Amino acid sequence: MPKTVWLGAGLTLGVLGGAIIMHLTNLGIEINGDSGTLFYMAVGTFILSAMVLFFYRKDIPIIGKYI
Repeated sequence: MPKTVWLGAGLTLGVLGGAIIMHLTNLGIEINGDSGTLFYMAVGTFILSAMVLFFYRKDIPIIGKYI
């Protein structure tokens, strides 16, 4: 649904932002010998969802028409 792409990207940023913060504060980058794979996947997905949100910024209600 093209009109809700911004919502999915925003939710992804929120969830993965929390995951990245937890990795950096409590968990550590490497967990159970995974060589940091989970952390790097979270960072990669965070960056990609930020790009998607940037591309669909005009579809965001209320603030999209001012951008």
